[in-house]
Amino acid sequence: MKNYSFLLFLLLPSITLAQFENESDVLNHLSGSQYKLWFFIRYDINMGGNDTCEKGKAYTFKRSKTIEIKECINGIWKKTEYKYSLKKESPYDWWIKFNDERYYLVMLNRATYLETKLRTMKSLHDKIDESKDIILKHYIDD
Repeated sequence: MKNYSFLLFLLLPSITLAQFENESDVLNHLSGSQYKLWFFIRYDINMGGNDTCEKGKAYTFKRSKTIEIKECINGIWKKTEYKYSLKKESPYDWWIKFNDERYYLVMLNRATYLETKLRTMKSLHDKIDESKDIILKHYIDD
């Protein structure tokens, strides 16, 4: 019988579920050494030095455990900032809380970007509704 394990390895998608045991590892994923910009909707920026926009929504996670949400609303950038907290529920299950909302963190490493899903769930035993996920992407080349 032939061994096809090498072929299977080549066919696997380039995705890795990031499993973090320590809070510092989660912070590194979310904010790096100072901060990371995560896109929900990629920007369309108007040139000219003013604060106008066409579309976009981004989350900036800061190492100081604050999050800035920047969203294009009616052609103007609106910024809100919240404190966030992290909570570990089991060896690799992490929750984040900000703006009185609690989200389950799904952290993925892809070939050209990192992905973080903020999943609305009350507990780990809830039925998953992926349509409510906030999917954020941090592009490695940015």
